[in-house]
Amino acid sequence: MQNTLREDYAGTGVDLAQASYVAMTTLVQNSCSDSNDIIYQLMIPTLQTLEQTLDTAAMGLEKANHMQDLLCGLLQVILIKVGPMVEKPLAANIIQVIIRLFKQADKVTENGLIAFQGMVVGLGEAIDISE
Repeated sequence: MQNTLREDYAGTGVDLAQASYVAMTTLVQNSCSDSNDIIYQLMIPTLQTLEQTLDTAAMGLEKANHMQDLLCGLLQVILIKVGPMVEKPLAANIIQVIIRLFKQADKVTENGLIAFQGMVVGLGEAIDISE
């Protein structure tokens, strides 16, 4: 996660954040079940960073959208891997973040649906959507 925050590559034509998120996504996808506790721990900072992107004034709309795409993809694979470990209050929070993504865009977005798909596959019937 720390590598995604580096800015010393600015102006080089390299998108280190994108490469870092793609690497983490691939690592999570191909991890063994013994790694699930570590993957679960990755979920919270991923969600926190995703929530930060909802403040587009702070980082700009284009960068926020780009980060949301990367973070939703990572969140999808995390939820598929460790969904059964996610308790209802956290699941409800994730749903609220996804709803905020949709509201921010004034439409259902692909990145939000990608994250939601991870919830459906990972949590299954444990998802409680009351809204």
